[in-house]
Amino acid sequence: IEDGAFTLDLVVPPNTTATVHIPAKKPLDIYEDGQLATAADGIKFLRMENGRGVFSVDSGSYYFSSKQP
Repeated sequence: IEDGAFTLDLVVPPNTTATVHIPAKKPLDIYEDGQLATAADGIKFLRMENGRGVFSVDSGSYYFSSKQP
């Protein structure tokens, strides 16, 4: 967290998936490599929970960002 922005570099190993929780007020505040995370390949939005967007993420490298809620 820096200057009110959250960033996360993430590597999900081959043949696995991950559940990722990103702090945000709404799903449209969350980006992956500069595009909306909800539209990114390999990422599925699951729900909002306790001020975080919850995503299922396929194997690969990701760079998430959001503004702090």
